[in-house]
Amino acid sequence: WHIDELAFHNVAAGYPGSDGWPSNGKHFRVSVVQADGSYGLERGSNRGDAGHIFRPGDELSSSANVFPSTASYQGGNIAATGIRIFGIKDVEQTGMKFSVLFDGDTLPPSERPTQSPTIDAPEPTLVSREILAMMAGGSGSFGNQFDVKAIRDISITHFAIHSKAKPSDLPMEIEVYTKAGTFQGSENEEFAWKKICCNRPIPSAGIAKRSLIPKDAFLESVPISAGHVQAFYITAKEPVIRYSKATGQVGSIVNGNLDAQVLTGNGVGYYPFGQQAPGRVFNGALYYDTYDVVSNAGSSSTTTYTTPLAEPTLWPGMVPTPMPSSTKALQTSSFSGNSGSYGIQFDLLSQKSVTIKSLSFHTDLTTLTSVQVYFRRGSHIGYERDASAWKRICNTQVVGGGFLNLTPIGEHAFQSQSIESSETVALYVTLSSPNIRYSKADVGITDGGANFDLYIYPGSAVGGFPFGPTKAPRLFDGLLKYEPIEVPTPTPTLAPTIAIPADITQNQQEIITTMSSGNGGYGSMFDVTAKLGRKIVVKTLDIHTDALSDVQVEVYVVSGPYAPYAYDAGAWSLICQTTVRGEGYFQRTRLPEHDFANIAIPGGETRGFYVSLKSKNLRYSEVSAVGERRRLQGRRGDDEDIKVGSVWSETRDVQVKVGAGLALDEFSGLYEPRIFNGGLIFSCLGDDCQADDGSTTSRIVQPTSARPVSLPPTSYPTLYPTKNPTTPYPSSQPAPAPRHVLTTTQAGGSGACGNIFDVELMENATGIEITSLDIYTDRKYSIEVEVWARAGTALGSIPFPDPGWTLACKTKVLGAGKNEFTPIPPGEFLPLQLSEMTPKMGFVVFALSPDIRYTPNKDKSYGILASDANIQISDGDGITSCPFRGPVQGASIPHRLFNGQIHYTVLS
Repeated sequence: WHIDELAFHNVAAGYPGSDGWPSNGKHFRVSVVQADGSYGLERGSNRGDAGHIFRPGDELSSSANVFPSTASYQGGNIAATGIRIFGIKDVEQTGMKFSVLFDGDTLPPSERPTQSPTIDAPEPTLVSREILAMMAGGSGSFGNQFDVKAIRDISITHFAIHSKAKPSDLPMEIEVYTKAGTFQGSENEEFAWKKICCNRPIPSAGIAKRSLIPKDAFLESVPISAGHVQAFYITAKEPVIRYSKATGQVGSIVNGNLDAQVLTGNGVGYYPFGQQAPGRVFNGALYYDTYDVVSNAGSSSTTTYTTPLAEPTLWPGMVPTPMPSSTKALQTSSFSGNSGSYGIQFDLLSQKSVTIKSLSFHTDLTTLTSVQVYFRRGSHIGYERDASAWKRICNTQVVGGGFLNLTPIGEHAFQSQSIESSETVALYVTLSSPNIRYSKADVGITDGGANFDLYIYPGSAVGGFPFGPTKAPRLFDGLLKYEPIEVPTPTPTLAPTIAIPADITQNQQEIITTMSSGNGGYGSMFDVTAKLGRKIVVKTLDIHTDALSDVQVEVYVVSGPYAPYAYDAGAWSLICQTTVRGEGYFQRTRLPEHDFANIAIPGGETRGFYVSLKSKNLRYSEVSAVGERRRLQGRRGDDEDIKVGSVWSETRDVQVKVGAGLALDEFSGLYEPRIFNGGLIFSCLGDDCQADDGSTTSRIVQPTSARPVSLPPTSYPTLYPTKNPTTPYPSSQPAPAPRHVLTTTQAGGSGACGNIFDVELMENATGIEITSLDIYTDRKYSIEVEVWARAGTALGSIPFPDPGWTLACKTKVLGAGKNEFTPIPPGEFLPLQLSEMTPKMGFVVFALSPDIRYTPNKDKSYGILASDANIQISDGDGITSCPFRGPVQGASIPHRLFNGQIHYTVLS
């Protein structure tokens, strides 16, 4: 736990990389330190995951330039505490143990001899480095004011700038000023600044090139202590200085490394001081000196000294370990980095059996960052947003190599994956910030990199963390490190080798189809076939529903394919009738096994399944939509012959086939071909259909009637009652917090950029937390959306934006089109609470393009649009300017109704 008793409760989330951090002083009063450094709790992306847990080998450093660490951040100043937590180990039956080292302590004796003797830290060595802020241009004038935040002690010696003057022009008259602390508040106070340069004219290198202001042109260097901010102002007597418009706020991080950060500043429109243009990014580089400690082995690398460890360290050594002779590498065919976002998913076809050992990726960061890598067997297409379909194989921190450089992940942090010859697998590399770089690809391009062993396909960019909307085709920029698997030549044995069939014992497995959605209705029909020689027992299903509330589900089965019986209700047997709480878009919702009668399918036989909801909340996919994504990525023809009955997903035991979507309830409104979204949970049995203990054979039933199948008494106590369960959750575990959704309308009728409305707590409600919103757009492409909130009402002449507003979400979403709500991923949304202290909250929801649908309010009044037992949504106004920047003339239109949904949980 990281506790700051001076912070105001847990209301101001701040973390490395967020705008203005740490100087804005934002952080939780009581913060859970998360091992993976993702700051998922602060970001509101989840309520905790496995990566947050500290495990053997993890460590909390005392350094002020590594996050997470034990460094203090009270008042916005990062300072090392000297406290180090390390040596985390599991202890059987008692839990765990770890070591704590305080400033001035010495390390205890090693539990076993180390590989090298413990030595005293060598003397620090002065090194020179640089930070390139940006050279994008796009704007400019007489000068630029900005701040530099030191993470370690540094001394700035000189700069390079970006000038539009030609090299053939007369040298520029440049002046450089500095002051302690931020420039904000002193923009035009000339007396507050100290001039440190220049004693001679400076020649220009021209557009997009660094114009160097040499060290000897400066009157003095500028030292900055760790955790402190120093302001700089670089100006010319002519408007030749180039800078860039910022995407973040003034004070947000532009670029940096483990030593310092360059922050967003202002442009200056006159010499020597004058009109300010807020939100401008310095173009150029700063050069500085700092002290590093190096190994006594004579290496020239500038690596921070650490005590030798007996276990592998998180960081690569000062001298890279040479690749074993058997290790190979495949670099992608592209490395332009001309596009980027949170992540990149791509498929890999193995020409030979290999083991993927690690990879390198492309990021524009040069600071410490958390990276995650996911893996799945089979293509990523159709599973882009289904987190349950992926296995995380890497969750570590690396120092970014920067734009146009590879950033490697060490093998020690990467779970190697073996791939059989001719097998297709998928990889997904993601950061918690939009700093993954990849390359745009022409539609239909097939090659993302290849050699005699591996073939990389074009993939999909991911616009959210950890999963979000995707865009294809995009090319992975990076390198794969792998080893071929040598298949030994078998030698004759003296006696015949007896093979033990893999299906002798019962084993529970799953097969998933896709979670890509794209369409939906009341139901889905599809066929399941057990392969010859295999006998399976279907134990339950996972379904895809957009509901976050209770849904009533029925599952029917028919012997043989579904198609001949699609409209014949009498031919089907009801095998499951239950109520479950929906997990929402792109999440699998499991039907309880105790409500599902197991269905045995002998080898070579087919059973038709029909999943039916009592509401229009079941999601399925069109074959053409998934096929279009395949074609975009150069795999033409994959869907050309896919029709009802075609195999969509399969394992060695079972096949799930393409079926139908039902737009209406009760066996009506078939649309074909459609792909069931979800998974099949099953066991594969031996030929005698006996489980290991024989106890499950009594539950294997063949449907014979159109009534729910009654199960015989079990031979052992069950966790659930066999009839009429009172709760869908096991009594031994707490149920998750109930999730609610309040829908307004989907009437449309008009539209522009967004809506202004209020949400208010009902009189008898104790409190709620809003976790996300759905909006209504008739578009099916990516749109940029912002959600702002403030305590009290948003209606009337309320200034916007001002300090009273909170940015709850700024993201890109893929529009679902007409008659469908478009969800904003909860991981992209800052949770907002309504309570007795804040019973009403105003919202501004808008897109950066006029693609939001709303409904004119014929009553031309401000009443209640929608309500339930906990909250009510008011009538409101429409937004007509993109982006919305306050209630000025022409920016909004009165009496327009928000079309969408609010997702929330009730606070206990």
